[in-house]
Amino acid sequence: RCVSPPTLTETSSFTDNGNGTIKDNVTGLIWQKCSQGQTNDTACSGGAANAPWSNALTYCNTLSLASKTWRLPNINELGSIYDFTVATGTAINTLAFPNTPGGNPGGYYWSSSTDSVATANGWFLNYGVAFNSFAFSQSKATSYNVRCVTGP
Repeated sequence: RCVSPPTLTETSSFTDNGNGTIKDNVTGLIWQKCSQGQTNDTACSGGAANAPWSNALTYCNTLSLASKTWRLPNINELGSIYDFTVATGTAINTLAFPNTPGGNPGGYYWSSSTDSVATANGWFLNYGVAFNSFAFSQSKATSYNVRCVTGP
């Protein structure tokens, strides 16, 4: 199966829907505002909860939020909200996605994408900015952060 890398855009346009969701006006995707484990309030208070890959899939598939059907984003979708203009800190729009963990390994988020060579591994994205690349493959038994998506 062929895939293409995410479109690297320097500007993003997000709309807070006021119901725990954020619309990406560029892609049309609707994102869970707060990470798994955080309180669904304007500040996304509390700490994000890590989960192994299979639990991340289940969490998103069973998420009850804004009357939508949710899923774990693929690596390209997850990359579409990465902020390539950030030089330090967390490489995501923190106005749209407040209190998103950053750094290493705090800023690691699971995607639904399986590594085609090492199928026991899944792809995750690093919202920290310490590396030259931002997507990595790791054992699905590893626990990372989770943010769900729906649409378009």
